Amino acid sequence: MKVNGIDYPVIGMAKLEKLGCEVPLLDIPMMSDERWMELTNTPEQIELRRKYGIDQAGEFDG
Repeated sequence: MKVNGIDYPVIGMAKLEKLGCEVPLLDIPMMSDERWMELTNTPEQIELRRKYGIDQAGEFDG
């Protein structure tokens, strides 16, 4: 099944009792919180956040 131009495999169907229909269950890859933290705490990312924070503060001052 395509979602936003990306084809995901259908791994099952879920029946919606109230609506009386079935919807597909898609196998969409997810990222764990641990992996997210690894990717956002690299030295490069920390430096970008530091720089962006300084730039933002400068804009707010006037």
